[in-house]
Amino acid sequence: MAREAGWKFETRQAGSGVLEIVLAGRWCLDQDPPSAEVLQAELHEDVRHLQFSVTDLGAWDSGLLTFLAGLLKSCAERGIEIDQSGL
Repeated sequence: MAREAGWKFETRQAGSGVLEIVLAGRWCLDQDPPSAEVLQAELHEDVRHLQFSVTDLGAWDSGLLTFLAGLLKSCAERGIEIDQSGL
């Protein structure tokens, strides 16, 4: 069985004030996933709403949960609404 590729993410504008986080690949601790701090520059004052796309997300463990917890905390501190329905 082929091993899944490591974690990947990208951001894209999905409307006025809406930032979409696209998560793909394998988000497991053995892949050394990033901390949510890598997205701090993307969470500027124009962003009022955050949504997710996980269509290509592979295996995941607490590495993904840690990333998401940090991201949700940063959004809460900035008053950014989070749509978790895409998770």
